[in-house]
Amino acid sequence: MADIEVIEVIAGERRRVAELAETLTEEQLLTRSLCEAWSVRDVLAHLLMPLVTSRAAATATIVRARGDLDRANVMLTSRLAGMSVQEIADGLRRHANHPFRPPGMSLAAPLTDLLVHTQDMTRPLGLAHRPPPEGVAAALSFLTRGAPRGFVRRGATDGLSLHATDLDRDWGSGKAVSGRGIDLVLALTGRTSALALLEGPGVDVLGRRLRPS
Repeated sequence: MADIEVIEVIAGERRRVAELAETLTEEQLLTRSLCEAWSVRDVLAHLLMPLVTSRAAATATIVRARGDLDRANVMLTSRLAGMSVQEIADGLRRHANHPFRPPGMSLAAPLTDLLVHTQDMTRPLGLAHRPPPEGVAAALSFLTRGAPRGFVRRGATDGLSLHATDLDRDWGSGKAVSGRGIDLVLALTGRTSALALLEGPGVDVLGRRLRPS
């Protein structure tokens, strides 16, 4: 996909997340997401954070976190978690076309992050959210072709053939792992609950590789 096409997919999903946010009750917002210790509200704040945080503020926070990017991410996100849901939704719409990407990464990185975190919120809430097929395909290509550390474990897909049943596309070669494209994306990014939705002789191999060491 060309960059302009990726931006269009990202913008569409940011607007859909904004619409979702406006429908959630306080109880739903406090629900634990699939993203470790973050609530649904925290995930919403995280999705807005890079769109409204200046480079200077991000750099200063990374310095305070002593170079730990994960810690810096949590610190920056926590600053926005106190915003009202309406403010977050408005921000996502206002910055829907923001071309943010982490340094040295393609637009596939924020696209993948957005697709995964949307599922992090909707699945625990029992809400259906069908991601755009072209976006899922781009995310799978990103994750299986040397995605930077922090997205997928090094070597996780070695010797595996991933087949997205709803996209009728394959990535890699070896033992088969098949399932819906978004379930493959979630499994590769460490959401091990998605492994139960996959089939094939390579599922156990992938599961062992994704377990915390």
